[in-house]
Amino acid sequence: MVLCRTDLPSYLTRFQWDIAKYPIKQSLRNIADIISKQVGQIDADLKTKSSAYNNLKGNLQNLEKKQT
Repeated sequence: MVLCRTDLPSYLTRFQWDIAKYPIKQSLRNIADIISKQVGQIDADLKTKSSAYNNLKGNLQNLEKKQT
């Protein structure tokens, strides 16, 4: 899934369905399941990266405190 980095009106007027990822011959339930799984994976990745970032930030702060 690609996030759009344009403004909302441009996104809405230029939107194109990705038939390769979400075939229109599948049921709406199947397409919704695919999207839901992708959103869940993105959420899990974000949590992992956020946790790693916060750990690094904490480590950096601890190192800076030791230097002063």
